Amino acid sequence: MTQRRSRWRWILGLLVALAVGRGISGVVAGAAQAEALGVRPSWRLFTAMDLFLRTLVAAVAALVLFVNLLGVRHSIVSVVLPRQIGNLRIGEAIPMRLLTLGAAAVAVAIGALFALVDLDVQQVLLALHGVRFGESDPFLERDIGWYLIGFPVERALWETVVRIVMVASLFTLVLYAATPSLRVREGRLMVTDWARRHLGVLGGVAMLLLAWHWRLARYEVLVTGSGASEGFGAVDHRLVLPYLLTLSIVMAGAAGVFIVAVWQRATRVAVGLLLSFLVIGPLGRLAIVTFAPSLGATTRGIRDRELAYVATRARFTARASGAVAAGTDRAPIALDSLRRLIPPRAVILPDGGRYRVVHDTTGQVAAAALETWGQRISQAWAMQNPRLAMDGGAMGDRLLVGTNPWSRIARVAPFLRPATMPRLVIREGGALWVVDLEVAGEWYPLATPLPHRGTVVRYRRSAGVALVDAMTGVVRILPPADPDPVLRAWMALVPDVFSAGASLGRGIDRSAMDSTHGESTLHSFLRLDYLSPPSHFPSLETV
Repeated sequence: MTQRRSRWRWILGLLVALAVGRGISGVVAGAAQAEALGVRPSWRLFTAMDLFLRTLVAAVAALVLFVNLLGVRHSIVSVVLPRQIGNLRIGEAIPMRLLTLGAAAVAVAIGALFALVDLDVQQVLLALHGVRFGESDPFLERDIGWYLIGFPVERALWETVVRIVMVASLFTLVLYAATPSLRVREGRLMVTDWARRHLGVLGGVAMLLLAWHWRLARYEVLVTGSGASEGFGAVDHRLVLPYLLTLSIVMAGAAGVFIVAVWQRATRVAVGLLLSFLVIGPLGRLAIVTFAPSLGATTRGIRDRELAYVATRARFTARASGAVAAGTDRAPIALDSLRRLIPPRAVILPDGGRYRVVHDTTGQVAAAALETWGQRISQAWAMQNPRLAMDGGAMGDRLLVGTNPWSRIARVAPFLRPATMPRLVIREGGALWVVDLEVAGEWYPLATPLPHRGTVVRYRRSAGVALVDAMTGVVRILPPADPDPVLRAWMALVPDVFSAGASLGRGIDRSAMDSTHGESTLHSFLRLDYLSPPSHFPSLETV
């Protein structure tokens, strides 16, 4: 038995060491890559917020789980394990202190798993910074910035809390079922007073989460209404919004009634109350959007009633699209033809992979060094490729992470996304990839969905141009002259991302960087004469 426990301790220790080593190597490698790209401050901000959020989620999950496990532990009088010494069988009671420590260990372990969930750090940073558009929706009177930033963050917070409560409730129910507190006797479910009250509190918390859900559903209706093409209409305004508000308030009050009913042993009343809200909520809303539009109105009356809402949606759709990059993707070029035109020393290629090892003794390539043993180990561990630990070692060996224009931009400005396919600008001794950028959001009220590259967004604004040096991998972001509120917030949060572009563009009229003048300004900025691209390379720009 002692050898088996020792073996498991070694295995557990090894797993913990690997996880900690992976985390440390990821931080070290990420810092080196950010330093090479010149965005160390912004990387530090993103990493610090990511670690803080993961630690916070893990701590809250562990605390909630521990409180529930501690409640189960208090319902247990004693735990006796049978032991056999020769032919003699005796029972050995486990000390309550060990049970409490075991509950804490389980809670910490499960909480650590919650630290692995996906977190939208960028949205949280924007929400903390505050983004205001200075205009509100005409129905709930919330600032547009709250829909784009605050609403997604609160929605993600609700989902995280729901996961934590579900896991804690499941563990609590299973543990009570494994003890005499919850059992079936003669076809009837028998529950002790302690377990009934504990489960009643969890049920009340679940009802509060449902009330929170219906509150969020009010704002979601303005984004994805019940009309054609998810349009917000008269039924949503006159009936659905008041119904959801009433339902959320009544549900919050019913949560307290449910807990009191459970404590007073009125189990049937509590269960009936919970089931009624679970049924009435979605079915009531479905009945409203299905039958209400045609009640007491002709087809012409319905159409006239919706005209004002159609006009409102059209205005908000025009505001949401704004000055998006109007440049269209040109016809694709065969990669073999494109390779012949790219300088042979180029490191950023259209079909580049995740990373590659390059040799650069001049220090011009924006890549992390692989010259020392520590540098190779950290990068190999972060990339999960042991071969990188053996590659390099010579002066000038570097690891270039992100070897195509898309991934290169994402490493510098992950909050921006390409609006068009990259265009190639070839000049003597080098080449540039030029990509129009945009900021986009899913939750813009009263706007028609805008399909774009396989995704659906409701807000798109131009974010300027990215210049990716094909020879060195250096990225420069040139924002537009009049950025939207979201981009202005990012320019204040991470000025280092835009500082290099600002220095390059000194003396350049940024207003001309809009999509209608982007090409001519780009070429004047590069101090190069523009020549029309050859007809057999329709998406190639040469100078």
